[in-house]
Amino acid sequence: MSEVNLSVLQNFDGTLHEEPYPYLTISDALPEDLYRELEAAYPSVEQLAGQGYPSNVRRQISAKQGLRDPRVADIWKQFMSYHTSQQFYDEVIDIFGAWCPDYEGRQACVRNDGRDMQLDCQPGINTPVTSPSSVKGPHVDNRAELYAGLLYMRKDDDDSVGGDFNVLKPYEPFHPVHKQEYDPGLFEVVDTVSYRRNQLVMCLMSAKSFHSVTPRQVTQHERRLVNVIAEVPTGEVW
Repeated sequence: MSEVNLSVLQNFDGTLHEEPYPYLTISDALPEDLYRELEAAYPSVEQLAGQGYPSNVRRQISAKQGLRDPRVADIWKQFMSYHTSQQFYDEVIDIFGAWCPDYEGRQACVRNDGRDMQLDCQPGINTPVTSPSSVKGPHVDNRAELYAGLLYMRKDDDDSVGGDFNVLKPYEPFHPVHKQEYDPGLFEVVDTVSYRRNQLVMCLMSAKSFHSVTPRQVTQHERRLVNVIAEVPTGEVW
């Protein structure tokens, strides 16, 4: 029996957007049978967020946690293991390497488990919403991040509104403070990636990589996403 391809990039067709920063999107990123297996074993809201969680906040588990947690299904451990592997890091760099040549040929490890490039794969949620809000306004991510990918795993019965991913470009360029949120009026929306099942968006991170999440309306549904990242051990990409 051949080994199952677990990569979220296996259906990448070569289309890479270069402006306002390098990013890609893949609809139906995973084969349906693999997606369904992961979906059936997705960690529960209680496992990810506990009890009495606030409205529309991010909660997740890291690969290092998940790989050691007996409650996490084997298929998720395999998925986390692959997306924190040298093979996956090399796969990402094959796509984005022209824009980050200094990171070609680097060694990778599970985040917080060595001194090489720090890889993580984090199943998570944004919690149900009791008052309309955006979980994250315009911002750039942690300065340590080299790339970040989001695999959306929207439930079939989720009829909620919002939670889409906006690719942003400032009308007037400026140097941001990482993780700080900015006024949406400062930005042009270049692209919107819908929150839909089996949808991937992956970005190369830099001081230009502004993005946001569209406001979510009141809903009892959680917003399910898997965060796939690499961070540099020095703590700063830009």
